[in-house]
Amino acid sequence: MTKGQHRSPEPPAKPVPHDRVTTPVLVELIPSVGRFAEPFRVDDLHAMTGAGQWAIGLAMKFLADCGLVRKLSGRGIYESTRTAQEITLAWDKDPEDGMRALRNAWDRLWFVGGITQAHT
Repeated sequence: MTKGQHRSPEPPAKPVPHDRVTTPVLVELIPSVGRFAEPFRVDDLHAMTGAGQWAIGLAMKFLADCGLVRKLSGRGIYESTRTAQEITLAWDKDPEDGMRALRNAWDRLWFVGGITQAHT
């Protein structure tokens, strides 16, 4: 590497939300992705939530890494997972039920374990 060149940061080995996607946007997107029975695009999620397309696009990798969506093509086509659909059903009954379903689905992910350990 020559002087003045910067190495691109390596992608994190563990799923983390993008630092430019706020928690309220993620909280809105999580139950929303489970409402799609068919493949969808960022534009569709934008139309459903009103969240910015740029923020949604940044959030999708995290949502995929966490098992809520699968990317179907390089053209930004996604599908919701069964896990996301179950979380959405619980969320629609009661947001606390939805958060509990999300927590149960994400129990195996590193950040949930880290948070749990920090509070014990």
